[in-house]
Amino acid sequence: MNILLYGIIITAALLFVLIILLIISLVQLKAGKQPRLAKRCPTCGQILEPEWNRCPFCTESEEPRTFPTTATIPELPPIGYLIVKSGADRGKVYKIEKESINIGSGNYNDIIINDNSVSPQHAKIWTSNKRFFIADLHSQAGTKVNNKIIEQSEIYDNDVITIGENIFVFKVLE
Repeated sequence: MNILLYGIIITAALLFVLIILLIISLVQLKAGKQPRLAKRCPTCGQILEPEWNRCPFCTESEEPRTFPTTATIPELPPIGYLIVKSGADRGKVYKIEKESINIGSGNYNDIIINDNSVSPQHAKIWTSNKRFFIADLHSQAGTKVNNKIIEQSEIYDNDVITIGENIFVFKVLE
C-alpha cells in the first residue's frame, strides 16, 4: 500500500510541474514572446547568438565577404627612411614623409644633425614620380652617395649617404 501511495504522490508532483510549465509558456505567448529557435552555423552546426553574423567556432560568415580591388585601393607614394649608421645620432631613423626635406645643422631643417662637419643647410631630399633624389646645397664637407661626391643624384633602396661625417642608409618602402 505504501508503494501505491508513493506512486500517486510522484505522479501528482510531475503533473503539477507540467501544468506550471504550460502556464509559463502560455503567458509568454500572450505577452508576444515567441519561443526562440536556436540559430545554428550552417558549416559546423554550433548554436549561435541571434546577433552574430559569423560563427566564432569555424569563422564562417552569413554575409558574403568582399575584398578590396585594385580600383578601391588608393595609389600611395613610396616612403623613404634615413637610418643613421654612424655619427652623433647613430641608430636613429628619420622618416621622409614630405615631398621635400632639408638636412643640416640649422634649427630650421627637417632633419637636424648636431655635428660641426654638417653645414647649416647641407642637403635636400625630394620625391618626384615615385623616385627619390638628393642634392648637396653647396655644403663645406660635401654629400656622398655610395662614396661618390654628388651635386645631385637619384637615390635607391640601400644606398649609403654620407653627410659630413655621418653615414646613413637610405631605405624605401613601396
